[in-house]
Amino acid sequence: MLSNATLAYFGGNTGRSVYKKDLRDFGPNVGIAWDPFGDGKTSIRAGYSINYVNDELISAPYNASLNNPGVSTTTGPQHLTDTTIGSPQQIPVPAMSNTFAGNWANLYNYDTGISYGYAVDPNLRTPYVQQWNLSIQREIGWNTSVTVSYIGNKGTKLYRAIDLNQVQINNNGFLQAFNAERKNGFLALAATGTFDPSYNPAIPGSQQVNYFNYGNFFYGDLGVYYPAIVNQYLEQGAVGELANLYHSSGSDSSALFSSYYGPGTVAGVSLAPNQYLEAADLLGNYSDSSYNAGSVEIRRRFRSGLNLQASYTFSKVLTDYSADTNGDATRFYPYLDNANPGLNRERANFDLTHAFKANFRYELPFGRGHSWSPSNGFLSQIVSGWTTASIFTWQSGMPFSILSGLGTLNRSFRSLLDNTAYTTSTQQQIAGQLGLYRSNGQVLLINPKFIGPDGRGVGNDGLTCTPLVAGGFCNPQPGTVGNLPLNGFNGPIFFNWDLSIIKAFPITESRKLEFRIDMFNALNHPTFAVGDPTFAVANSGASPSDMYINDPNFGEATRAASTPRVIQLGLILKF
Repeated sequence: MLSNATLAYFGGNTGRSVYKKDLRDFGPNVGIAWDPFGDGKTSIRAGYSINYVNDELISAPYNASLNNPGVSTTTGPQHLTDTTIGSPQQIPVPAMSNTFAGNWANLYNYDTGISYGYAVDPNLRTPYVQQWNLSIQREIGWNTSVTVSYIGNKGTKLYRAIDLNQVQINNNGFLQAFNAERKNGFLALAATGTFDPSYNPAIPGSQQVNYFNYGNFFYGDLGVYYPAIVNQYLEQGAVGELANLYHSSGSDSSALFSSYYGPGTVAGVSLAPNQYLEAADLLGNYSDSSYNAGSVEIRRRFRSGLNLQASYTFSKVLTDYSADTNGDATRFYPYLDNANPGLNRERANFDLTHAFKANFRYELPFGRGHSWSPSNGFLSQIVSGWTTASIFTWQSGMPFSILSGLGTLNRSFRSLLDNTAYTTSTQQQIAGQLGLYRSNGQVLLINPKFIGPDGRGVGNDGLTCTPLVAGGFCNPQPGTVGNLPLNGFNGPIFFNWDLSIIKAFPITESRKLEFRIDMFNALNHPTFAVGDPTFAVANSGASPSDMYINDPNFGEATRAASTPRVIQLGLILKF
């Protein structure tokens, strides 16, 4: 069934707006403080507020409402090699349409691809965050206090644009035909050494696939034009991406199928809900988040030349969309599977389970104004005015996923960030194999036994999961996704220590010269980062901060999350 729609204009004198006004944004902010013993040494504080998020409040609806092809477009000659005076150019009249069918007919070509559709939920609400906290603070003497806190927040109705035009592989015979062809390929591989999905009566078990009633499915049509890529998708089990390839190619009015069967169909079979579009992006309030943390802080006021602050926080952030890294101003981040949005529930990319941080400043207790001060003026000048300061950080590594990234259920571009690897091990068993290993001059972040001779973390694909080692990784089978959780693992622990040494030289009562040495990452301690940016560049849309089992550098530490030691010298005149 073709899914045409008419795009309506808005604004001006049309009487229409992109979405309805939201006049229900009530934002209370309340807090209390209580001294339960009346001695000024204990304080109990609590607070609650509702805050309305303005991140991308304008740019996301703007993008989703104004980017429909055909309604606004650009035109003109390209690749000019002469001046327009010497070679006058005609500016063609652009093809304009306000329907999906019109855009399909006017705009589709092999360079720009099939048309896209964008829309905004007319009932779009302003996203909001509820925040709450409860803390108990107690003075324990020595100018020091201890605070124990619970902090939480919940993001509600957060913006997220999703793709309603997920490829269809079930209930239309496509997955069954794919699996039959794939079986042919592996039978041929075992018999001849070559993966060939076409029917071969000489190979026992090979079968003719008459899905479209005119011969072999993959090699009677698109496989003739793209045999290598069709073979690749079949061998990998990437049924979602192959369906996308057929859907896109079948939507060209002059291409292989549509002159026979219509736009977006193959032999009259629809491979996506809307045959005129490749993606149908809808912006709505589909996302949410939660944050819960407990913390302990000790703080000493500046006294006797010393001030100190240290804290430990245990926290967890859960969401289905880490907009900090996965998205941009469009807030477009599709589900891996529209029928199962829970697959995208994960720890946020910025979640830190444990974080210990401390800082201090200490004026060394000798020299002028202290009990030990040399009577010799020169010696007194040398030992006086010394201060040291430091910032210390120890925290959990950043969360990451172990991904296959293949389009085994949905198209590849929907799978690169979310389709995890398949394994018979538990999450805890895999986590136990993470760490720092050295092998053949490389630093690895996972036990080398999980890495094959080709550098990947997966063996050859097959009709069943055959990992490199027992409990290792496989690509998901066609029509399924990986069983590891997203962001289920932590990278290497991050440690950093900054140190400053300061010497003051009094000049007059109101002027002094200060010499300081600042050392950033004073111990030059390296913290390795997870992910291979080279693989991310080679596979556009892949994450540079996750492990991919199909990466030839799987598990290898190719970069650092920390910066090398920097020593900075400074001379400051204070007056």
